[in-house]
Amino acid sequence: MTELIKICAAALIALIAAVILKAAKMPNAEIIALVFIGIVSTRLIFNLEQTVALIKNMSEETAVLPYLEILFKALGIALITDFTSDLCKNAGEGMIAEYVGLAGRSEIMLLSLPLIRELMSISTGLVG
Repeated sequence: MTELIKICAAALIALIAAVILKAAKMPNAEIIALVFIGIVSTRLIFNLEQTVALIKNMSEETAVLPYLEILFKALGIALITDFTSDLCKNAGEGMIAEYVGLAGRSEIMLLSLPLIRELMSISTGLVG
């Protein structure tokens, strides 16, 4: 949680600096945003590597690895489509952004079908 607060505080500082530079008609506003994105992305990738390693170690002790693979694939699809959709929206292409989101949701649904089938099988076994 404290990491998120630090990132949000840094984002607000970068935002204020970028707004001030844009108001002064200085071209460095985009550079501030790019530097911020680079620093935060590096930190997030480092955190993600640690999290994935920890979850992989925990999942090797149980039989949930196939389910975690589906979960991580779905998370990756959601992040990629959200990022792409936001880029489209920022470029003024709202319709393209909506279809990117729809494609991502459809892909996640298709990816989760084996998991849904397994849950239905388990629930049928419990009831019958």
